[in-house]
Amino acid sequence: MSDIVYHYTDLNALHGILENKVIWLNNIQLMNDSTENSLFFGKLKKRFEKLNMEEIYASGVEKAFKNIDTYCTSFSKKPDLLSQWRGYTPNEGGYCIGFDRSKLKRRLVKGNKNTGDDKNRHLGGHVSFIYDCLYDEEEQNVIVNNVVDELIKLHNLYRSQENNSDLRDIIHINTFIDLSVHQATFKNKHFCEEDEVRYVFSLDKPDIQEKPFFRAGNILKSYYELSIPDDAIKEIYIGPCENIELKKLSLEHYFRCSNIDPTDMIKLSEIPFRNT
Repeated sequence: MSDIVYHYTDLNALHGILENKVIWLNNIQLMNDSTENSLFFGKLKKRFEKLNMEEIYASGVEKAFKNIDTYCTSFSKKPDLLSQWRGYTPNEGGYCIGFDRSKLKRRLVKGNKNTGDDKNRHLGGHVSFIYDCLYDEEEQNVIVNNVVDELIKLHNLYRSQENNSDLRDIIHINTFIDLSVHQATFKNKHFCEEDEVRYVFSLDKPDIQEKPFFRAGNILKSYYELSIPDDAIKEIYIGPCENIELKKLSLEHYFRCSNIDPTDMIKLSEIPFRNT
């Protein structure tokens, strides 16, 4: 199985990634899926209500995440996918950047000391990880039931350790990490074609005021920067467009001027282009 994940974007973003060696992570609440950030917690809350244990959700989960913000950037396991070109690239044509997933696992979010990999790490209120998104509702419900059972156990243990601050901190940290993972990776089943993989960064909300913003359409979004190594990019697809061969020549020239051999790196979309 390929370990390459694909990020669909426009020329400006591609140029920024190549020049600055960073990818921007955007606020999960402002993603294109309107259920982002609420799907997992909505299922979790309903499960606690069914067990008549709403107070655990209110005093534990809601309290823990009241001051938490989650940022992410999205990849797909599929290159040259028509719905991705249509949804995430401009009409004049876009680019699909193939990243070595194993390289991204070991990267740092700038300003964060976390050495992220698939094992969740926590330091100074920050969590970063890369995981596949989950679309299957039955699998989601199994996870929710298991999480609720574990949270009930932790709640009882937490209450019994009022004088043990170290253990209480460990419980809080582990709970924060597990919930961050599910919050970011539960996706509506109608988005399953995207086969999405996410790099996610969760942090204390007060930190947001220190971060830059950019304009996205008619709204402003804050972002974090994920640094990437020079050898993380393995291939780049040029999307369906006019003058696709000219764009290929332009990109090859850029790489050669950057002392990078573009041979076998630049690929053309096989999807027919029609300008209507």
